Amino acid sequence: MCFIAVAVAVHPSFPFVVAANRDEAFDRPAAKLGFWEAHPQLAAGRDLFAGGTWLGLTREGRFAALTNCRTENVSPKPGDQSRGVLVRDYLLNHLETRTAIDAGSIETLCGYGGFNLVAGTTSELNLLCNATGFSSMCSQGLMALSNTPPQSQWPKTQQGKIEFSRILEQSADHGTLVARLFDFLRDPRPLTNGLEGSIVDPKESHQRVLFVEGVAYGTRASTVILIDRRGRVTFQERSFDSEANCFDESALEFSLEPMPATIRP
Repeated sequence: MCFIAVAVAVHPSFPFVVAANRDEAFDRPAAKLGFWEAHPQLAAGRDLFAGGTWLGLTREGRFAALTNCRTENVSPKPGDQSRGVLVRDYLLNHLETRTAIDAGSIETLCGYGGFNLVAGTTSELNLLCNATGFSSMCSQGLMALSNTPPQSQWPKTQQGKIEFSRILEQSADHGTLVARLFDFLRDPRPLTNGLEGSIVDPKESHQRVLFVEGVAYGTRASTVILIDRRGRVTFQERSFDSEANCFDESALEFSLEPMPATIRP
């Protein structure tokens, strides 16, 4: 996934909001959003190649999502273990993974390629980056992530965060907010830090475009999550093909259940 925006305790009616795009090779097999048959508490898409997921939410309100991360010293290429397994294991409450992530113990998460990971509950999230050792907690505010460390934002995360905030401010009702977030995620135009007419180097296009169009690689899925003050969840995903056509849409609606004391962070 190459773009994640999250708002915690920002919107007056929806204290938890997510808008995200997953960018991936089109020939990598994946299952669409749904509750997993073997783990019915987990709502997520599924990477059928390695068995993990890029973004998910449990009925108890545990959330996690990640992006690959690159720096001059860290490659975004896979490590010995799939990064999507981190998200899966955290959401399935595997003790070792959950403990390390909730404590921000990045050094114990070994064997993975570079990643940005946001994980926690719908009221408190940890943001971790193994490429730089960055760790931060968020219980109120906005965050936007792509494939660079949180400390060095690309134009699409800088401007994407601004536009995400504007949509939250201007969209009071459920239907308007969902529609505007999907329109936002579907925009293929380069974000240029407000510099009208600026020329975008093709080599830097991945740093500026929210919706990536490509034949072999591009935006495979757009996801919107809204949770209202009564804990009612709207979780929607749109799937795209290599011609940037939306060919499927999945939608889940459910209410959060109380989180057992044994798995609280």
